[in-house]
Amino acid sequence: MSEYRIHEGNFELPDGWVDQTINVFPNSPSSPADFSVVITRDNAYANETLQDYFERQIKQLPDSLPGFKELRRGELTVGEKKAVDIEYTWVGKGKKMHLRQVCLMLEKLIFNITATAVAPHFPKNAAQFDQILNSFKFSE
Repeated sequence: MSEYRIHEGNFELPDGWVDQTINVFPNSPSSPADFSVVITRDNAYANETLQDYFERQIKQLPDSLPGFKELRRGELTVGEKKAVDIEYTWVGKGKKMHLRQVCLMLEKLIFNITATAVAPHFPKNAAQFDQILNSFKFSE
């Protein structure tokens, strides 16, 4: 057993259990919000680097997202950790969607921070996403 901490409290988690929690932060209480930030956790394969994980995930995008178009990809630092990111658009439910995904590695845990919006709403909220990324402080 190990102690597990969430924002609301702590609890004991049996050995071997995996953290796949999701945090969703829409920019308004209306549904659907015009911009949201989602944090997910994933596990890297044995001996997989952050770049390996990132490339494996990106390869799947064109086949799973209609109208996929990569806009840019790069590297950055989030909370003093090396991160990689990609920005792209696709068409979902008849609407052009815009997404920026930032991935970083915390030991063998992959930490994904994703901003998503209907395309016209993305640019006006992109600076707020950058503020969120710049404010990260990871627990030790």
